Amino acid sequence: MVRKRILLIIPEISMGGAQRSISKLSVELSRNHQVWLVIFNKKNDMAYPYGGELLSLDVVPRDNTLHKLKSFVQRITRLRKLKKQLGIDVSISFLEGADYVNIISKSRDKIVLSIRGSKRYDEMIIGGFFWLRNKILIPWLYRRADMIVTVNHGIAKELRTHYGLEKSRMVTIGNFYDVNEITRLSLEPKSKNMNRLYQDPILITTGRLAPEKGLKQLVRIFYGLKKKSKNLRLVMVGEGPMHNELVLLCSELDLLHAGPDFDDLPDVVFMGNQSNVFKYLKSATMYLLNSSSEGFPNGLAEAMICSVPVVSSDCPYGPREILAPEFPFILSVSKPYFSPHGILMPLINSDEDIKIWIETLEEILGKSNILSQFAEKGLERINLFDQQFIVSQWLRVVED
Repeated sequence: MVRKRILLIIPEISMGGAQRSISKLSVELSRNHQVWLVIFNKKNDMAYPYGGELLSLDVVPRDNTLHKLKSFVQRITRLRKLKKQLGIDVSISFLEGADYVNIISKSRDKIVLSIRGSKRYDEMIIGGFFWLRNKILIPWLYRRADMIVTVNHGIAKELRTHYGLEKSRMVTIGNFYDVNEITRLSLEPKSKNMNRLYQDPILITTGRLAPEKGLKQLVRIFYGLKKKSKNLRLVMVGEGPMHNELVLLCSELDLLHAGPDFDDLPDVVFMGNQSNVFKYLKSATMYLLNSSSEGFPNGLAEAMICSVPVVSSDCPYGPREILAPEFPFILSVSKPYFSPHGILMPLINSDEDIKIWIETLEEILGKSNILSQFAEKGLERINLFDQQFIVSQWLRVVED
């Protein structure tokens, strides 16, 4: 086997699903190939371990349009120079900003784009740039890539149907997980405080506290459930810009809230970022996800590995592909869909949708046999994304 010289490119390695995925991939690829992990700058601390050598383009983000354009050109110039100096064979980029820079800086390297989420339903991109990227940048630039790796089939279909990209240069590879290691970490003991909390039924959600995660709606669903289940608790693991709004909402609803160091048992616990999220997933009653779009939600998959029953919004497109691959993409979930691996719920657009969530969760919370079946079948399903199998697919992309 010829050792490839591989460049992995991402804006930064702070907390996040794409950041965690590229870090894990760098570790695995560096076992067989020479790997460099390139970030735009070192403004943020590295949140995850990585393989290979870390390089920075040392271009900081700018505020106004003119300075942003200057930074964009600098990134392209410096990345192209790096590719030539290092004699790179394959350049793999994660996240859209890195994709553009990777494509335009092409030298003699094979360009691979890892597409992590829907382009059409990305609610964080608004205004004139949304039109520019959808009508010009993505259709024109992305077809210059040698290979596009989508994290689910829904994204692949979207790229073909709405952006006219070629099916022949696409492959779908889901995220991968070290199931044995996650299982081991899940068995680490919780604090005495958290053990007290976990004597009661626990709803848990993990990930960045951001608008696209629909967390305020989850708090309202939890509030509705508390009217009948007084000892029910909600655990939220992660940090982000929505933290203060969520705390305020809890206060408005008279939900007792606290961080992980509490005296009286709270209704809602804000855990912040945790190095070992798996021990908090372990023994939770149910995992909730209410995103507006997802690529391949790590938190959902990790909950399934920890044998936690999962309930998710049917957002584009990751949850459906994990929980209900038999469900055709042409249909949308308008009422709860009970798959063997978990429950898909309608996207929340009204108070009526919140009511449907509350009624569905009330129905199954007290049924331990149904919850056990979800936990068992969910673990069987997610074992298909074990690390060894998925990494072998990435190696084929790199070595072909």
